[in-house]
Amino acid sequence: SGEMAFLGFQSPAWLYANEGTSDVLAFEPNQVEDWAKVDHSPFVYNSTADGILWGKIEIDRDLACVVDSADNGWDGHYVHLFRRESNEWVEFEKVEGKACSIAGDTIAITKQNSKMDWVLQLYVTDLNGAVAPMQDPIPTGAVYSMDLSHNYLVYWDVDEEDAFVYRREGKNQTFTFLQQFNISGPWYNSLALDSDILVIGGNNNTHIFSEQDGNWEETITLDQPYGDYQLSGCNLIATNENEVHSFNIRDCVQEIPTQSPTLSMAPTTAERISSND
Repeated sequence: SGEMAFLGFQSPAWLYANEGTSDVLAFEPNQVEDWAKVDHSPFVYNSTADGILWGKIEIDRDLACVVDSADNGWDGHYVHLFRRESNEWVEFEKVEGKACSIAGDTIAITKQNSKMDWVLQLYVTDLNGAVAPMQDPIPTGAVYSMDLSHNYLVYWDVDEEDAFVYRREGKNQTFTFLQQFNISGPWYNSLALDSDILVIGGNNNTHIFSEQDGNWEETITLDQPYGDYQLSGCNLIATNENEVHSFNIRDCVQEIPTQSPTLSMAPTTAERISSND
């Protein structure tokens, strides 16, 4: 986000037990426009943040939310909220939750209520660090993947095995249901949303939608799914376990080869994007 990027890593022990270690690496651009690792941690914790097991990190401008996986289990996870202050990110709030997304001063967090039912709660934060619910919770199934951009909210419902999108008419309005996509996918399915482009994984394909007159229409289909998607404008980064793929969605032509996350792996080029048009 801006002049800094973060990568979070979890210990494999987290997959089997409520323990383990993790780390977060920070990078910033150097004089030759490469990303260089920052030697010190830019995060400043309050007393409640000791021992964060770093999960997914979401950043939008001067706000960041981090899912703390250390409390995995019946007690749920926590989401730590940070604000950028100069070159540091200072924690200002801790909220119970299992996944998060940020757009401007709006924060979406999924959690389980006192009856163990899943809900999606939307919050608004101000410059003083106050965090308050902005509407009643939205009932959902289990949600681990979601994205928030401008006036749209999309999430993957594990119980329904499908994606749902909500919309608000303006900044001070509430989010209401807009559309269900009828896409089959695994429980860990990933998605990404930025402005008028939406990417949703599936069992066998990647589905790319564009916003048209208030509805989302599928315009491009990739011939394979990916484990994670990151979207910035027209640029899509899709990753699998050992590969990173980059696409320019507007051009809809050849994929741009990018560096693999492991030094032992050469960059790969995916097959040509197929369009439904």
